[in-house]
Amino acid sequence: MIYLGIGANLGDRMATMRQALEMLELRGGLVLDCSPVFETPAWGGAAQGSFLNAVVEIAYQDTAPKLLDTLLHIENLLGRIRQVKWGNRLIDLDILEFHREVWSHPLLQLPHPGYTSRAFVLAPFAAFRPDFLPTGSDSSVSDLLPGLDTHGVELSEEPLWI
Repeated sequence: MIYLGIGANLGDRMATMRQALEMLELRGGLVLDCSPVFETPAWGGAAQGSFLNAVVEIAYQDTAPKLLDTLLHIENLLGRIRQVKWGNRLIDLDILEFHREVWSHPLLQLPHPGYTSRAFVLAPFAAFRPDFLPTGSDSSVSDLLPGLDTHGVELSEEPLWI
């Protein structure tokens, strides 16, 4: 099981997120399921507009580093420029979980560090996989969510993937 976080806060956010998933499917990923989309406040201290966020379950036949390369390539093709940590993003694609593998490398950490403490990840995750236990955790994503600040986290009516 592979779960990705996907988000955007610039431009036509939903269209860009959909385009990223279409590009992923052209590069060996298969979207199996997608959470509802949530509108969430920006995180990390930079003043910016709100994000759309979702969690996607995919199938992928290659390695985690190859998937990371693919996601970074898609971000680049869509125009993402990395200037400010936790800054505005045309698109953000993160590997949250990859077959429960644990990696600690400067370019790739699995599971994604800190995702279990971020409401913008756990709200969508809990909405479609409430009983999922994050790697290394004894608590499900739905049990972890109430301990986070969910102020401003709102369910969007528009689906990301059909």
